[in-house]
Amino acid sequence: MNDFPEFDPVELWRLSNLTQGKMAEWFGVEKTTFARWCNGDRKPQRWAKRMAAELKPKILQT
Repeated sequence: MNDFPEFDPVELWRLSNLTQGKMAEWFGVEKTTFARWCNGDRKPQRWAKRMAAELKPKILQT
């Protein structure tokens, strides 16, 4: 069961105006992991989808 919608890491990254390295730090992953999410080489795990769901509204408010 998928409680959290799929998220587009590239969209979130662009909305945030942060570097991939800073986004990776926020998620607590290596920069290469975040880059793989953006490239579509890997899919984010459920916990990352939850974090993205929490982060996106905060980004859109700024």
